[in-house]
Amino acid sequence: MSNKNSKHALLLACLLNIGAPVEAASERPSGAPDDVVVNAFLRDQIRSVIDQVRAYRGALKALTDDRRFAGPAKAAEAKIEALLRRAEKLMAETRLEEAAAAADEANRLIVETIARMRSGDTVVVSLSFDSPAAEFAYERRRFDSNEVMVAMTLEDGRSIGETQRKSIDALLAEARRQSGLGEREAAAGQYAEAVRTLEGANRQMTKVLQALGVPVF
Repeated sequence: MSNKNSKHALLLACLLNIGAPVEAASERPSGAPDDVVVNAFLRDQIRSVIDQVRAYRGALKALTDDRRFAGPAKAAEAKIEALLRRAEKLMAETRLEEAAAAADEANRLIVETIARMRSGDTVVVSLSFDSPAAEFAYERRRFDSNEVMVAMTLEDGRSIGETQRKSIDALLAEARRQSGLGEREAAAGQYAEAVRTLEGANRQMTKVLQALGVPVF
């Protein structure tokens, strides 16, 4: 699955305009200009993710105050806070790839927690799949979580120009088309194809969130 790849290796490679893996950056002398640029850029990205997670804490707090979800929500809240503290500690130690991974995990957890509990589903997601059908179910939940996050972002009332909105609507339409196709493939028992289709739908949703200014990688 694409979400098992190193997101930050891709981020750094794109920034440096190279195709080599991120480890190549460490071969340059410490303090080289490219290292300074990469580190500054990645720090900004990590900080953006941390700030985004904290912006969603109000929605999570509302769940901790709801007796139906209080236990799981508080457990998720504690884990998210621990991940944020870890990300900031690792940033201070210039262990930026590890910090980015911790921040990404906090972001994934808060998004999925809010989306799942709002829909009444508090099942913990695992990235170990017993079958293609289970993997498809995960991609389906990830798509639903992305849709909730898009809706939440749009409800925030942020200003979107007409041209940008048309682009976002087109991306959403394509994501939903692929999602529908994936559902039909799954219904026919074609789970491997359905997983690939839903992964494509989720990539489209990532583009929507990025267009809305949500820091996802």
